[in-house]
Amino acid sequence: MAITIDAKKCTACGKCAEICPEDVLLIEDGKAFAKYPKECWHCGSCVYDCRFGAIEVDLELDTSVRFIEF
Repeated sequence: MAITIDAKKCTACGKCAEICPEDVLLIEDGKAFAKYPKECWHCGSCVYDCRFGAIEVDLELDTSVRFIEF
């Protein structure tokens, strides 16, 4: 999963769910969780706006090198 939420740090303020452009995050049972993690754009909005530092987004970048012949 690309989104990790630290339940110990999350206060369920709802800012992450509010700011997410794809409605990936929801608040349920007093904590945030990624209901649709595959829909995440990896924009980082939730990470930036979480003032408690409860969210991390793994960019899962493909760092392999490819040769393209022209």
